[in-house]
Amino acid sequence: MKIVEMIEIRKAEINDAPVFAKVHVDSWRVTYKGIIPESHYEIFTYQNKELTWSERLSKQTEEIYIAGEDRQPVGILSIGPGRDEDLDQNIAGEIKTIYILPEHWRHGIGTILVKKAEKEFRNHGYKEIMVWILAENTRAEIFYEKRGYEPDGKEKTLLLGKELLAFRYHKRNKNP
Repeated sequence: MKIVEMIEIRKAEINDAPVFAKVHVDSWRVTYKGIIPESHYEIFTYQNKELTWSERLSKQTEEIYIAGEDRQPVGILSIGPGRDEDLDQNIAGEIKTIYILPEHWRHGIGTILVKKAEKEFRNHGYKEIMVWILAENTRAEIFYEKRGYEPDGKEKTLLLGKELLAFRYHKRNKNP
């Protein structure tokens, strides 16, 4: 396992959409292999994701970051106010997206991105952080649990080629 010594994280720009599409699609296809039906992959293309990320980046309703190693993009992060109706958007933030190119998994980049998210949430005064995880994504469950996140009892069903159960994980954001 290679540990990242130097990772740069910067705010994403609209022209980063193709990079986001590549990281998102490449990671997503490996992460959800065997969980999401392969037939659903047909709509999960670089072109479709580039359009999605262009739209997200231009709306500026969330903070979007890109992580690079040796000037090469390897991970993406998006955060913002919690979207769930039972959350107080003034104190609850949500990690919306974290994806890392599979060849860079287990190098410490995920931890760096979560710490970045937690720091930004503290800067904005958020006292709680949420993240949704598919029930069958045990790798993500273990990752977040090791970082102090716990299921809070909220569930939802997502339609991603089939119905999939997702659990909401929660963590109190500690002051620095």
